[in-house]
Amino acid sequence: MTDFDQALQISPRDAEIYNNRGNAHSHLGDRQGAMEDYQKATELLAEEGKIADEGDFYDDEGKLICITSTEEA
Repeated sequence: MTDFDQALQISPRDAEIYNNRGNAHSHLGDRQGAMEDYQKATELLAEEGKIADEGDFYDDEGKLICITSTEEA
């Protein structure tokens, strides 16, 4: 996790780093941390004019919990 945190200090607007850190949170059982990172990645992608393909990865409240790919809007 430290590597992702350091990478975000260098590139705080890199959606891929947030997505990958979200994957790490998810694998560690930290759903809340994963959701927060996936949401941030989605926001950054939207600012770049890209759409996140969320696949079938949602929590019980219907919130995004995983980004599987992106495409231009």
